[in-house]
Amino acid sequence: MKTPLLTFLFAFGIAFGARAQAPDAQRAVDGNAAKKNAVDGHVVERDLLDGIAVDAPLDTHATKESPLPATSASEEAKPQPDVPVTSPDMTEGRRFAEWLKPLRVSLKHEGSYKFASPTRLVNNRSSVQVEYAKLLVPGLYLRLDTKLNLHLQDDHRAKAKDKDLFLELLPRETYLQTSFGNTSFRLGYQILPWGVSEAGAITDEISPRNTSEFFFVSLEESRIGQPMLTVDQFSHSGQWTGFFVPRPSYNKYPDRKSEYDIPGAFDAPEPARRRGDPADFEYGLRWQRTFGKSDLSLMTASLIDNDYVVRKQRFSMYGLTANIAKENLLFRAEAALKKPKALFARSTDGNGTTIVESDQFDASLGFDYSPGGRSLVYSAEVVWNHLLDWQHNILGRVKNEYALVGRVSNRLLNDDLTLTWLTIYHQTYQSIQSKFLSSYRLNDNSSVHFEVFYPLERDKRSGSWPYRDEKQFVVRYQYQF
Repeated sequence: MKTPLLTFLFAFGIAFGARAQAPDAQRAVDGNAAKKNAVDGHVVERDLLDGIAVDAPLDTHATKESPLPATSASEEAKPQPDVPVTSPDMTEGRRFAEWLKPLRVSLKHEGSYKFASPTRLVNNRSSVQVEYAKLLVPGLYLRLDTKLNLHLQDDHRAKAKDKDLFLELLPRETYLQTSFGNTSFRLGYQILPWGVSEAGAITDEISPRNTSEFFFVSLEESRIGQPMLTVDQFSHSGQWTGFFVPRPSYNKYPDRKSEYDIPGAFDAPEPARRRGDPADFEYGLRWQRTFGKSDLSLMTASLIDNDYVVRKQRFSMYGLTANIAKENLLFRAEAALKKPKALFARSTDGNGTTIVESDQFDASLGFDYSPGGRSLVYSAEVVWNHLLDWQHNILGRVKNEYALVGRVSNRLLNDDLTLTWLTIYHQTYQSIQSKFLSSYRLNDNSSVHFEVFYPLERDKRSGSWPYRDEKQFVVRYQYQF
């Protein structure tokens, strides 16, 4: 861990020092990293080179708002008074500053406190996240997103490892992207999110998840990057996306003796990842078409289950998603057939356990409603999980499982204050998980966050029953430049 850590800190120090000397360096991610299109309040993010030819940036500071002045032939003949001479060192420094413009650095410190008995400090950690998005040369784009977590004394993960300081480097995404005509290629560490559900992994089965801290890890930060080749083809019939994963990664489970560890539940060793073995390859294809303000996707993939607690299991997935926008209302639908999935079951003689297989059908239906096109948004969703080959000796699962999700979000005070309430109700083995999330932007660089998590478990058979006392509030400060 020491070598990559020192390399990370050394590179961070150089970048920080150079940005501090560059008067015109940006303090936010380059707008070329993503394009956003708003459809009746629904924001869709698209990659830079998604079928769009982008010219190389000019070596000048002219902008649309401040164009370079036109010069006539007579003016060129006149002597130019007090014209500063640009030295090679100044030119090199300016070029270096231009290269650092797309760099964004996020510094965070977070503390969380468990207010249900027994009360205690759970999180005490800092982090440095470096994001960089740059068009290197015409047609070649670099994306970098890596994070260093520093788990300090009394943080539950540091205590689990009996350390006063536990460092963890998380390389989320590092890839190159290029395009030829209507075809785009991405190669490197990537996160590939599929699906539209906010509460269930229906078709979103490609990128593994960080489940090491129950539902305290947000969906945006929970996905784990893995080596991947992605190809996008744009045509009149729609967008085609294919992916290939040579060495798949797996879900991250709680550390032993950490706050969220369940003794014996996560003892299965992570499956070996064999380089170049076709048995480990993952691949798939998605077709997506936009119809006015709506879109439809069809997909198929051959995957290895990210959840390896039962065993290493390959399955096929066939799915579809749809977004239908009408004025201030957006409907979301998603469905997937997965065959087969591995499950624990009681052995036929009643002694011990065995493993059985069952095809599974998952679906979700939800909506987002913004009255009057305002920042106030109401959301609701129902999720259904159905085992097609149900057997009564299957452990920890029933034939049909349902979840209901409700969310209300609003932005106030010129969008500086964001308030969100989220509740997930699991019908099977009844449980309710509620979150209150708030953030306030102090200025262009800094913000504070306050969050409350309140699980309510009603059935000892629920998989989340061991977390019934994990009632916590979180305070976080973030500074970006």
